[in-house]
Amino acid sequence: NVLDRSFADVSLLVGLLVDKFLYHLPLYRQHQRMGHSGITMSRTTLTTLAQRPIELLRPIVEAQLANILRSKVLAMDETPIKAGKATKGKLKQSWFWPLYGDQDEVVFTFSSSRGRQHIENILKHQFNGTLISDGYSAYASYAAKNEGVIQAQCWVHSRRQFIEAEQEEPAAVRQALDYIALL
Repeated sequence: NVLDRSFADVSLLVGLLVDKFLYHLPLYRQHQRMGHSGITMSRTTLTTLAQRPIELLRPIVEAQLANILRSKVLAMDETPIKAGKATKGKLKQSWFWPLYGDQDEVVFTFSSSRGRQHIENILKHQFNGTLISDGYSAYASYAAKNEGVIQAQCWVHSRRQFIEAEQEEPAAVRQALDYIALL
């Protein structure tokens, strides 16, 4: 057994998590689907069966994050997601903050805020190197207050500025885009 005092096997637990996090199938819909298949289980039990394996995975995620923070070059971004109830029928705006390290590892962190505080909480002054990000000012602000961090603009985001100038300076833009393509 993966979980003490539980009959749930690995395939059930993995299926719950894959459906929830990869296919964005909320637990209440999984519960409905189980009911249509003749499986009787309380929603509380289903929620517990999803939460307990997440806790078992937490040390792996923490170790992976620690390894990523040792990178010399780190890419970080924030991606909006609707999660948690704001009001009846409405979900709150929250964010995933993926971090990509120089050993091709990715960890997704989560925050209900887009503020710089999450950057500080995740990097915890443990990261020293080049932080690649978009033009969001929170990254530049964090880098300015942390001596060992250099903030670098993401080339994909920088490239967009050249695309917008293409009508006015086509030859110069073509040359710039060729240089970016080489990078």
